[in-house]
Formats: sequence, structure tokens, C-alpha cells
Amino acid sequence: MEALHLLSLAIALIAIVIADRQAFAWMTGKTAKIPRGSLHLVHNAVWIGLGGLIASGIFLAYPMINYLIKEPAFIIKMMFVGILVSNGFLIKSLMYVAYERAFKDLSLIERVPLFLSGAISVISWVAAAMIGLFFL
Repeated sequence: MEALHLLSLAIALIAIVIADRQAFAWMTGKTAKIPRGSLHLVHNAVWIGLGGLIASGIFLAYPMINYLIKEPAFIIKMMFVGILVSNGFLIKSLMYVAYERAFKDLSLIERVPLFLSGAISVISWVAAAMIGLFFL
């Protein structure tokens, strides 16, 4: 099960790196718009990775659940996982902007949710991974 957990993490990380490269190219004007199919493919790959992490994590945690639910690091990690799931739905509702309009044409008010969602994503992925690697 550990191998599936690590494979799911690798899938998610690769998809996230691709998504971040696409977003950076879009934000810097190197790409006017991100192709719709590409956005959906990468977004779905992140969901597959996250879903695999959650499913394998349940199997890994189950034998120790009575201990883990009393462990602050586990609770905090689960909060970050919940934030990632919620943010995934937010990203789904925001990503249409990248295939419909150039970043330079967006107003500040239109850019803020994109930046916030990106920041939430980075912080949550890094925090969940670091807690899992170093504290659990």
C-alpha cells in the first residue's frame, strides 16, 4: 500500500508541475491561452493522484486509527487534505478563465481568486507532504 501511496504522490506532483508551468507561461504572456483539453487533462491527473493518496492513506491509517486520531500532526494533515479537496473544486470553477482569456486582459479583481487558489494549493500540498514525511 505504501507503493500505491508513493505512486499517487508522484502522479499528483508531476501533474502539479505541469499545471504550474502552464500557469506561469500564461501569466507571463508566453502562452495567450491554455488549451481547454490540456487544462482538463492535468486537472484530472491531479484529482487521480489526490484520490489515490486519500484511498491508500485510509488503508495505511486504518490499523493505527485509534492512535492517529489523537495525534495533532495527523489532524492537521487531514485538515490540509480537506483544504486540497475543497480547493480542487474551486480550481475547477476558475480554470475556464485560462482557456477563454489572456492573463494580461484580466482585472485585478479577476486575478485575486486565481492567486489565492494557487497559494492555498502550494501551501496545502507542501504542508501535507512535510507532515506525512517528517511527523507521521
